[in-house]
Amino acid sequence: PKTPIFPPSDRPPPAAMDSDDEPWGASDDDPVAVGDYYYDCSDGGSGGAGGGGEDEGSDCAGDDYEVREEVASMREKRYAVLSENDIHERQEEAIRRVSSIFSIPRESACILLRQYKWNISKLSDEWFADEERVRHFVGLPTNGAVLPDCQELTCGICFEGYSTSALSSAGCGHLYCHECWEGYISASINDGPGCLSLRCPEPSCTAMVLEETINRLAKDEEKVKYKQFLSCSYVEDNKKIKWCPAPDCTRAVEFLGDENYDVSCMCKFSFCWNCTEETHRPVSCETVSKWILKNSAESENVNWFVITHNFFVP
Repeated sequence: PKTPIFPPSDRPPPAAMDSDDEPWGASDDDPVAVGDYYYDCSDGGSGGAGGGGEDEGSDCAGDDYEVREEVASMREKRYAVLSENDIHERQEEAIRRVSSIFSIPRESACILLRQYKWNISKLSDEWFADEERVRHFVGLPTNGAVLPDCQELTCGICFEGYSTSALSSAGCGHLYCHECWEGYISASINDGPGCLSLRCPEPSCTAMVLEETINRLAKDEEKVKYKQFLSCSYVEDNKKIKWCPAPDCTRAVEFLGDENYDVSCMCKFSFCWNCTEETHRPVSCETVSKWILKNSAESENVNWFVITHNFFVP
């Protein structure tokens, strides 16, 4: 009997997904979409329009062979290569979406997404279940602190007196002069991507420093670094996206399947999605890892022998 072909209006509904995961690819026995139809790769069924197909006695040849080739190609390329611009656009779209749905400022949406590893589904579920708990966990004050009605206030770091216009806080009410803020922000950004989780200088306070404060008080070169760290976080915090390991390549690869595959970047470098080493099928990732470790150890032993015996190796 022929393998059933489902026209667009009669396709079975997709299986339910875990809210914590992104959509993932089908298994080898699942129907695969080709154009407007599904094709069952587990059988020798034929492709066609609306299930009409060919005569009962025909085998998988001609047009069916081309369909099978297309299916095979699709299975081999269940991934997308992302340029720096693609990554930036996706990130900004996620921030705009959360800002709009939650009715919060862009900077707050950015902090939330960072803490939830850019998983909008999980963030939405927890936000609408208990907004106050999420705010406390992330470090977003519900309302901005009200400054006392004084002509002069004291900086919490240098303990000098300043007018209220020369002081800032992370929305928690702990005030620091702009000079101390600049030093605090500069040290954090130059230490690395941990600056994306920068909190109020007060040790007991968990209030997060928003991007608006960074843009207002950081130096120009530090703002650039901060934005680079933020852009990288979209890839490095996402379990479905990885950087291409080729030297000097700035692209990333988003994998749309649920198994380990070899992927190829637009720079022509091919690598194993699971271990990010060069393609090594049919050898397992574990075997490759042991082989690399063994070669590294042997190389170190050779170096040690040469050094200790004063041998010259041309």
